[in-house]
Amino acid sequence: MLEIRNLTVRYDDRIAVEHFDLALGDGEIVTLVGPTGCGKSSVLRAVAGFEQPATGAIVIGDLEIDPNHPVPPEKRRTGLVFQDFALFPHMTVAENIGFKVEDKKLVEHWIDRLGLSGHREAMPATLSGGQKQRVALARSLAHQPALVLLDEPLSNLDAALKSSLRWDIREALKTSGVPALWVTHDQDEALSVGDRVGIMHSGRLEQIGEPEECYRAPQTRFVARFLGEGFFVRGRLDGATLKTGIGESALADPAAAAELAHGGEVDALIRPHDVALVADSSGNAVIEWSRYEGETRLYAICLRDGTRLQARVSHDVRLSDGESVQTQISARHALALFAPGEG
Repeated sequence: MLEIRNLTVRYDDRIAVEHFDLALGDGEIVTLVGPTGCGKSSVLRAVAGFEQPATGAIVIGDLEIDPNHPVPPEKRRTGLVFQDFALFPHMTVAENIGFKVEDKKLVEHWIDRLGLSGHREAMPATLSGGQKQRVALARSLAHQPALVLLDEPLSNLDAALKSSLRWDIREALKTSGVPALWVTHDQDEALSVGDRVGIMHSGRLEQIGEPEECYRAPQTRFVARFLGEGFFVRGRLDGATLKTGIGESALADPAAAAELAHGGEVDALIRPHDVALVADSSGNAVIEWSRYEGETRLYAICLRDGTRLQARVSHDVRLSDGESVQTQISARHALALFAPGEG
């Protein structure tokens, strides 16, 4: 298990991480995501022992670490997986995985488990990026760590490989039962592999929860914008219904919506796939441009009131620039609401 309490990390006069709290349960994978410079890698480095916290405590299993009780990295029982693989170039795959591992059965287990049997005697220079990352993960897990830390493990791989390897890594971590803290800047990666996802901004944890919760019900506008594409549209409350320039949507909690409202108005988070379009010469919007994406088309639209947003629909829906359309809210879930104009 991992518990981080009130962690603050400073670099000279700059605060990189401030009042950070996080707890991981046994076997849990938590992904930390955020823009460059938000502090996510500093959290990882503090847990690993590469950065000295200014304040706070880090608990790894039965080991408690704070500024008055430092513990060197090699004594923290953490497995590390880096974006640059950090393999020994003069050692074979088997030698890399088995370096300082006493129980060689564990080495064989992870070689087999991660599909490396055919590369046992290969040198790192002959491996693909995905194979190198499998070796790095196998080496980490063969040491039976109390915690695995992954720092942008897929950032050096091509897009096609990332999609499959993320699931292989997740499955291996789940098989091991070791909790893992996985840092990434890729929102899709964070949402797909984490049991929970934490979104960081300016050194603080803005929100943490199950991926769908964070995506569907962001607590701040920053989280709403960062986790996927999104636009804010002004709406007016009418009983249990939200009325907007795009269309109407049912309210999940009218009382809570009323508490957010100013003069009966709120801002609703609209994502491109929440909007349906139908060609209509007397419609409420006009197509500004379109982008073919294969299975879908992305349309930029401008409402009659000047509001601009985007709609992602099936590739079968073909509309022309300048064409008038009628919009409607197609989301079957309740929209996330915010006080008008906040943040």
